[in-house]
Amino acid sequence: MISKNKSLLITLSVAIFCLLLSLYFPAESPFQKITRSIFFLFVIPAFYIKTILKKSLSDFGLNLKNNSAGFFTGTFVFIGIILSFYLIQKYFGLEKMSLIPQVAVDNFFWFVFYELVFVNISLFCLEFFFRGFLFFSLLEKFSYQTIIIQAIFYTATTALASPSIENLLQSLSIAILSGILTFRTRSFVYSYGIMLLASILIDAFIIHTLK
Repeated sequence: MISKNKSLLITLSVAIFCLLLSLYFPAESPFQKITRSIFFLFVIPAFYIKTILKKSLSDFGLNLKNNSAGFFTGTFVFIGIILSFYLIQKYFGLEKMSLIPQVAVDNFFWFVFYELVFVNISLFCLEFFFRGFLFFSLLEKFSYQTIIIQAIFYTATTALASPSIENLLQSLSIAILSGILTFRTRSFVYSYGIMLLASILIDAFIIHTLK
C-alpha cells in the first residue's frame, strides 16, 4: 500500500504536469486555449481523482455543504477582492490591468458572451484546479498552511503566463482570499461564484471607465 507521503508526492507531480501543459501545450485561438484549460485543469485532475485516488469530487471541494459560512465569509472575500482591485488599479492604472478583448469592449453581446463563456469556464477550471484538486490534496498534511502554498502556486502560474507586477499582486490577493474561503467552507464552489461575479463587475467597470 502506498504511504500518504508517497501518494501526495505523486499527486503533486500530476498537478505540476497538468499545470505546465495548461500553460505550454500549443494553442493559438481562444477556443483552443479554453479547450486546453478544460482538459489539463479539469478533465485530467478529475479523472485522476476518480480512477487513481478513487475518491469523490465532492471530497475535493465540488460541493455546497456549508452555505452559511459560504455566504458570510464570501461577503468579506468579495469586498476584499474588489478593494484589492481598486487599490492596485489606483496605483498602476486600468489600462495595464485590462485583458478584455477589443471585440468585447466594443459590443455588449460579445461582452456577455466573453464573460459567460470564456471567463466563466476559465474561472471554473482555475478554481477546480487550485482551490479544489491542489488545495484538498495538501489540506490533510498542511492544514491552514495550504492557503499560502496554493497561493504560491497560483501566483507563480500568473508569473509564467502574464509576468507583470500588477497581475502578480492581484493574483496573490485573489489566491489568499479564495484560499481562506475554501478553508472555511471546504468547497471551491463559493470561491468560483464570487470570482465570477467580481470578474464581471470589474470588467464592466473597466470598459465603462476607459470608454
